[in-house]
Amino acid sequence: AAAMAEDIVKKTEDLVGHQNLLTAAAMVTLGRAYLKQAEYAKAEPVFREAFAIFEQSPAPDEHRDTGMRECLRNLAKIYAYQKKSGEFEWVRQRLEAMAGEAEGADRVAAVETLAVLADLYSRRNEAAELERTRHRLEAIAGQAEGPDPGRPPQPGGPQALRPGQADQQRAGLGQPRRRAEVL
Repeated sequence: AAAMAEDIVKKTEDLVGHQNLLTAAAMVTLGRAYLKQAEYAKAEPVFREAFAIFEQSPAPDEHRDTGMRECLRNLAKIYAYQKKSGEFEWVRQRLEAMAGEAEGADRVAAVETLAVLADLYSRRNEAAELERTRHRLEAIAGQAEGPDPGRPPQPGGPQALRPGQADQQRAGLGQPRRRAEVL
């Protein structure tokens, strides 16, 4: 799997160049292949390079942020396996900064980043940090589900929904499924 992923990275670089989000995405795949084979010494520089490419992308977007989180999540796994606490702290700081930037601006990105942090704190048995992160997640959920103070509650409106139900409706989840018609 790693040899095929290496080939894909090379071909992607040849097509679009090294400093391209597509190349970074291919590098993440390669890093995962190394990680599955427990080749941490090979995986670490691949994830670091992919992270640098995502980070240097001129325009922040959903794919860039998702790629950065994926790189940091995998680097944290590597550092946990290798017991590299200094490097793990660098990952934690980067994730905390990303979560802070996203809170208030992009609720989905904030939740995704905080979920990665919660996973890291759980792996390291850091109960206080895990609890703090859980409270941050609950605060974001409360902002999304709380009533609009400028509008009176409407029967059957978003304020009458159970927690999480408004997000499900916006995403089209929880709706009755339509049976596919056979032609």
